[in-house]
Amino acid sequence: MGLIPCQYARIIRDHLPQDITPTEKDFSALRAAKAGDSMGKLGNKIKQIMKQRRKTIAHIFWAPGTPYWAIISFDFLDIAKRENHWGEPHVHMISDLTHPEQHAFTKFISRLENDTPPNIPHRLHIRFERDSI
Repeated sequence: MGLIPCQYARIIRDHLPQDITPTEKDFSALRAAKAGDSMGKLGNKIKQIMKQRRKTIAHIFWAPGTPYWAIISFDFLDIAKRENHWGEPHVHMISDLTHPEQHAFTKFISRLENDTPPNIPHRLHIRFERDSI
């Protein structure tokens, strides 16, 4: 059995809900405020941004001309030590083994590129631990 030549790509997607995106009106109010004034609506939006913002990162591996592929993906909530849907820091993996159906790879790549936020399955969770440097 020989090595299979593999290609790699990375997709990084930011998602910020429109209703909490600061507007020019919010920034104008901040510029007009005096020292010590509350940040008001802009301050509330910034707090919401920190809670709702998502950055999805996907590492994609495939062997051209073969059915072999894998996608490892996560967002910052997945790798955070605070509570997430799996209970501990992790990444997700899908591949031709978890999704052997024809065209699954192109379907998931399309979702990564076009869905907001990207919607791909989380079949396999892999524990993620950072080195303590």
